[in-house]
This record gives sequence, C-alpha cells and structure tokens, in this order.
Amino acid sequence: MKKEIILSLVVALLVSGVYFFSQRYFGSQGLKGQEKRVWTEALQLEFANTLLSKGLSRQAAEAFEAYLDKTHAGNKDLSGVAYKVGNIYMDLGEFEKALRNFYKSEILEPNAEYKSELGQRIVEALENLGLSQQAKYELENRTSLNQAAKTQENIVARIGKKQITQSQIDAAIDRTPQWMRGELSTDEGKLKFIRQYVAADVLYDKAKRLGFDRSPNVIQAVDDYKKNIAVQALMQKEVEQGVKVDADDLVLYYKANKEKYVIPAKDKQPEKQLSFEEVKSQVENEYKFKKQQEVVNNLIDKSLEQQEVEILFKPNKENGGQKK
Repeated sequence: MKKEIILSLVVALLVSGVYFFSQRYFGSQGLKGQEKRVWTEALQLEFANTLLSKGLSRQAAEAFEAYLDKTHAGNKDLSGVAYKVGNIYMDLGEFEKALRNFYKSEILEPNAEYKSELGQRIVEALENLGLSQQAKYELENRTSLNQAAKTQENIVARIGKKQITQSQIDAAIDRTPQWMRGELSTDEGKLKFIRQYVAADVLYDKAKRLGFDRSPNVIQAVDDYKKNIAVQALMQKEVEQGVKVDADDLVLYYKANKEKYVIPAKDKQPEKQLSFEEVKSQVENEYKFKKQQEVVNNLIDKSLEQQEVEILFKPNKENGGQKK
C-alpha cells in the first residue's frame, strides 16, 4: 500500500515537472518572437497608405474610412485624412463619397492650410454631380472678394454676387496691344469689351468648377507662360541697362552701312545717297535692334556658361540636321 502511494506521488511529481517544463520553455522561449500583434490605429493607417501606394485606390479609401471611424486622433489629423479620402474618390469618379469626405474635412478643420484647395474640390464635386447652381453658390461664397472697397468704386457689371469695377476694366484695357485701344475709346467699343471680359470670367468660373484649372495641360501651359513672361522681363531689364545710344554711335553706324540708305536709279533718275538726317530715325531703330540682339545673345551665352550647360543633341549628318 505504501509502495502504491509512493508511486502515485512520484507520477504526480513527474507530471507536474513536465507541465512546468513545457510552460517554461515552450510557452515562453519556444514561442518567443511569435507574440500576437495587436491591430492598432497606427497599423490601420499604415495599411491604408500601403494600399494606396500599390494602386488599390478603392480599398485604400475604405481602409482610411475605417481608420476615421475608430481613431482617437486630433481634428487636424482627421481632417487631413478625410481630405485625402475625398481626393481618392474624386479620382475614382465617386463624387458623392468625395463630397461627404470633403465636408467632413472642412468641419473638422475649418482653417486648414489647404482650405482654398478644399473649397475648389467641393465646387468641382458639386458640378460633377450636376448640381451647378449649388456649385455656383459655393464658389461665390468661397471667393475672397473685398466687397466693402468695391462698393466705393464704379460697378460696371455683376456676376451673381461678384462685382466687376471700372478699375478692373481699365486695367484690362491697359494690358491690350496699343493698336486695339483706339476701338476701345468709344462707348460701343467699351461695352463690347466689358461683355467679352464678363463672358471670359463666367467661363473661367465654369472651368474651375469642373477642375480644368488643375489639369496637367493647363498647369503646364501656365508654367510655360510664367516662364516666358519672366524671361522677357529679365531681357528687357538687361536691354535697358545695356543699350545706350548717342549721336556719335548712330553716325558711325550710318557711315559703315551707307549702301543700305540709297534710292536706286529709276526712270533715268540717278542713284541717290540719302543723308544721315534723312534716315536718322531708321538708322536709330536698326542700331538699337542690333545692340539689343548683342545684349540678349551675350546674356544667353554667359548664363549657359555659368551653369555649365552641355547640349547633348547631335544633328543627323545624313540629312543635314533636318528632321524628316
């Protein structure tokens, strides 16, 4: 009997030892590094961004929205995520979902740094949903206009709540070529110009509501235009500073090019050499143009040299460098 009791105790101790050993080594060391990972808000956000980076836009939008529903992040961060989701849905053509997220973003952070862009996206979404009047109302209320100052000016036209003043029209006329301004001096010419100005403004608002102002082609064209205007301004400044004309320079230019200022013989009339005084205006224009070209070419050469520019294009010798 005692042997049986002792044997039972030994077995019990062995079982306990095996259990303790398995828990000690297999439960902790054996499974070490395989602890269950808790799905946190940060992981959900990382998951959504990963989907977006892989081109899975719809799945990414849904993952972002799941994050928005459960996260405890601050309003600024939530607004940014909602704005991102709205843009994703815009690209997918799901404008109702886009609009929902844009409004959510705006409510969460009314004065976000992307406030202006957000307003444009809301207007664009409304327009794409066929809600043109609502889009127009949104655009009018989101456009920053100094109406208080404009009420003191002469208002020549209105586009909804937007006012067009005489000073705006005058400034636009000043930007037209000189040869056009004669036509705009009459009341009839001004009325026609104002109508065209207002029509362009209306069409531009329509284009903005549809997002054409943010299309790659338009953005590239605007960049090209800005670049050309800036380059022209730089060249004009260089020309003004570099081209100095005095009477002696003009006389020397005239003498060096006298053969250009001749009336050919005709009807028994002998060839006539025009005097400097007779062609002074022509000489001055030609001399200025020549000096301007020299200044511009010198500016280009120096700029290319300073930037260590290397032109790698090689003309095709077989066709004389001309592209067929």
